[in-house]
Amino acid sequence: PETYIFSGLGLTALAWAAVRRGRAETWVWVMAVVYAASNLTINVIPAALWSWVRFRRNGGWRRAAIALLASGGLLVALSLLQRLIYPETSLFFMPSSVGREAGWLSWEILSSPWATLRVLAQHFWSSNVIAPEPVRLEVLGLPMASVEAGSWATLRPSAPLLALWGMVLAAGIAGLCQRRAWMAPLVTAVVGLGFFFAFFSIFGHDRMLYSALWTPLTVLVVAVGNESFLSGHPRWARVWEGLLLVLVLGMAWHHWHFLGKLAALVPA
Repeated sequence: PETYIFSGLGLTALAWAAVRRGRAETWVWVMAVVYAASNLTINVIPAALWSWVRFRRNGGWRRAAIALLASGGLLVALSLLQRLIYPETSLFFMPSSVGREAGWLSWEILSSPWATLRVLAQHFWSSNVIAPEPVRLEVLGLPMASVEAGSWATLRPSAPLLALWGMVLAAGIAGLCQRRAWMAPLVTAVVGLGFFFAFFSIFGHDRMLYSALWTPLTVLVVAVGNESFLSGHPRWARVWEGLLLVLVLGMAWHHWHFLGKLAALVPA
């Protein structure tokens, strides 16, 4: 949704560049950080986390800090260049720009903590993978389709897919109980999920919009957990391949129709 899909792409590229064996030169890493952070300023936090993975065995924090400083300098230069081309551009590093974003702060977790935590947990581990039924809302007089609340009634039509995803999720949790799974990329992904969970518990109102940020990390954590689980239960490998194939095909069908439901709720 919106530009967050590009932010999600940037974070996915960062994770891929950090863990792959044939690691690119530092300048390629700098460009990946610039792309991710240029989409959303808070992406500097996961960029710093993945920098630790990228450089922990090759220069450590010193090289990571240099790469992040170079990325920050390039971001500022690009922002100033954009200001020259488009004079009304807001510079992202100015206090006025940061203050304007403060208008999206939402402290609902203080008034209804359990409801907020439930919605966040759902959008981190369920609704971002298997979409619930959308509902129509009126916001500022405009029709919108939303999956924010995610009541049981909206989850019931996708119950078979949720059951399959629940099996994959359970296997992932079982695999994460094995110490061998906890390598640097997994630790980074879990810390990144914790950061996004904390940040979006007080910021914004529409978790579907932001879910592109953390869904790559959700998939990474579950994938590592499943790999660890299957390494201890190799006889389940073929069964799990079939289960994942059914899940992916079912998701493709389900989400194709989900897009149609969104369009029907918000006619042109």
